[in-house]
Amino acid sequence: MQARNFFKQVFKNLNSKNIFYRYNQEVFTYADLKEFLRKFFTITNYLPKKRNNIYVCCEKSFELYATAISIILSNNIWIPISVNLPLEKMKKQIKESQIDLFILQNRNSSFNKKIIKILKASKIRFITTDDIKQSKKSVLEKRRYKDNDISVIYFTSGSTGIPKGVPISFKNFITSFNFQCETIYKNEKKLVIVDIHDISFVISLNIIIPCIYFGGTIVPAKFFSESVMPLELIRSNKVNCFITVPSTINRILISKQITKKINLKILICCGEPFYFKILDYILKNLKSKSLFNCYGSTELSPWSHIYEYKKKDYQVIRDNGLVPIGQPYHLIKTLIKNDELLISGPNVVNGYLDNKNNEKFVKISNKKYYKTNDICKVKSKNSFIVGRNDTVVKIQGYRVELLEIDINLRKNDDVSNSITFYKKKNEYEVFLFSVVETKKKIDENNLILYMSKVLPPHMIPKKIFVLKEFPINKNGKIDRARLINRYSNEIKY
Repeated sequence: MQARNFFKQVFKNLNSKNIFYRYNQEVFTYADLKEFLRKFFTITNYLPKKRNNIYVCCEKSFELYATAISIILSNNIWIPISVNLPLEKMKKQIKESQIDLFILQNRNSSFNKKIIKILKASKIRFITTDDIKQSKKSVLEKRRYKDNDISVIYFTSGSTGIPKGVPISFKNFITSFNFQCETIYKNEKKLVIVDIHDISFVISLNIIIPCIYFGGTIVPAKFFSESVMPLELIRSNKVNCFITVPSTINRILISKQITKKINLKILICCGEPFYFKILDYILKNLKSKSLFNCYGSTELSPWSHIYEYKKKDYQVIRDNGLVPIGQPYHLIKTLIKNDELLISGPNVVNGYLDNKNNEKFVKISNKKYYKTNDICKVKSKNSFIVGRNDTVVKIQGYRVELLEIDINLRKNDDVSNSITFYKKKNEYEVFLFSVVETKKKIDENNLILYMSKVLPPHMIPKKIFVLKEFPINKNGKIDRARLINRYSNEIKY
């Protein structure tokens, strides 16, 4: 029933005169989207099954978004792949997903030729977006949508291990979206949403779904420079809804770009710890009618908690160094067990592809819970994520949360970013190390002295490495694995 009502509204929007896609002077309307969808339906009539696993590997364009939406509206299963994904990883994902159709942007690029070679060897059918545009129109029929049918399969980034396929049902993502409607959008009209992240990042679901439901406009970042520094793209396309990871705001902060002309209706941060310093910068430099911190993961389709910033919380956030994650949707249940946050509800996926790593899903009192691996603390009636189980270590018998060290490092005016990690010398000796990002010249001893004033001796890093600029991954987040690997090799006890 949820799926049917959702798609009823989306199909209604296809008859509007609104702009669906804008990139500077390049514009496509909902009428163009409807035309593309009619042609896509012709393609689906020749597919082997009623519901097919369809991979899409395209650069950001009208065709990319139209293809993704067409797959969902035709009641097939959309599997987005990053164009930046190494071929070996792509092979593994293709094998794991039992793909029925692979859609490329064209046959001409050297990268696509390599993909086509892999597809032919595996006897997998493929087409291009040009093939879709050249097909005949079909009758735009509304398909039968079942709430529990899988709609999208996202692969996690694998930053904390091997990438896992996460099948998300209509019920899963519509539950999450209904929560957003009640707390964020409140039937907001004329949304213009910028998309600066890789399409394979689950944040895309929270851009595409609100856009087509409210008849809004998508503005893509086509180039890496626009993804890293999106202010000009936002200005020139009159974006009023900005959904991003805090790392993006931090890069803007470091660059000291002028932001006076940025006027947003909605600004949403998600996917990473939202530090006080970034909040303070937003309040002083970015004009937004509403500011939110959204918490979740791919397994939660993808948000379960939403916090809206209120002035009364400013001092609490400043004292804790972090923005809270807010309250869960009324259909969602939470538990804190051994400090770990567990979540149950209709937004929680059934498990991973091929039942891999399904120990992350447990039954408690006959309810399925997802083990987030996040450490949750309640302070002043606010819930804060203060670390992860895989970033907790015992030092001299003390339980140390690495995020707490980073929170205090980032309070230093000269530090833009920080990542703390540990390394074992032997079974009994464990040492802490930090990497800080700064444009200024910092004396390591002064930083350690600063830390000694706010943290006990067992939490002071043995060494602090200084870097002018942190690397980022394809999702716009700090590339923790790359940083840790680099500096782990430099450590000498």
